[in-house]
Amino acid sequence: NTYILKIDMVTHTKPNIDPKGRFGVVATAKLLGIHRTTVWRWVEKGWLRPSLNSSANRTFFLGADIMAAWDACF
Repeated sequence: NTYILKIDMVTHTKPNIDPKGRFGVVATAKLLGIHRTTVWRWVEKGWLRPSLNSSANRTFFLGADIMAAWDACF
């Protein structure tokens, strides 16, 4: 079951982050206790919503979205 695998891979300690903070892919992966490739898998599945800084052409994740993804696992 995919949902069970998702729970097993995520850190069991809730990240304490600013909901308005912006985090890159690697930082997001570290906060969730998953690999950066898994971050993109979660994006593809709709479990995590990315944002784009168009001036820097960089993808980031808002703290609130990271927390929502973590909460969905537990």
